[in-house]
Amino acid sequence: MRNFLFRKQARIEQGFEQFLGCIQRCIEIFDTAMLSYLEHGSGESFEKSRELVERAESSADEIRKDIERILYKHELLPDSRGDLLTLLELCDHVANRIESVIRGISMRQVKIPEVLHQPIKDMMVPSQSAVDTLMTAVRLLFVEPDKVRLAVDDVERLESECDQIQHATIRAIYKMDIDLAQQIQLERLINDLGTIADRAEDAAHSLEIIAIKRSL
Repeated sequence: MRNFLFRKQARIEQGFEQFLGCIQRCIEIFDTAMLSYLEHGSGESFEKSRELVERAESSADEIRKDIERILYKHELLPDSRGDLLTLLELCDHVANRIESVIRGISMRQVKIPEVLHQPIKDMMVPSQSAVDTLMTAVRLLFVEPDKVRLAVDDVERLESECDQIQHATIRAIYKMDIDLAQQIQLERLINDLGTIADRAEDAAHSLEIIAIKRSL
């Protein structure tokens, strides 16, 4: 049973579903791209994935603009409209960040020592899950806002897990017998990867506040 204010606004909900689908496609392709990069470097497969991420992010931007137009055309309460516009922006930041990270990897062509392959894979698991869980939480906002809190808790837990692996990996980098310039490059790569889960957590925090307001 729909108890969300916009339950009658089918176009808005459908738009959000398409928007969220594009973001999930971004993180799924990014995950595949990173595995390819670790195994083969910046080859054809990685660059193809980068292009696909950019297309998915561009699609998310277009859908976001369509939703914004719908929100402004419908007679919605300003506060309710503002909540959804904020949520759109914060979720869009996740897709933007994914695109930015993969573009940076493509440009800098950082050589990743094999000893770091597994820690990076380990870090990518909670990162992707944090984004996927955020998408689930946003969907819950439209149907069961009282359940959003549990999903937000999961996003926070996953971001914390990613953060722990990130810090441990950076400590390991500065113990490696490589030159300082490569250490700094690798630290930047690991920090960039960590920002994806950070953006998901930022969006989740705002989503929780919106869900509380909708549940009152």
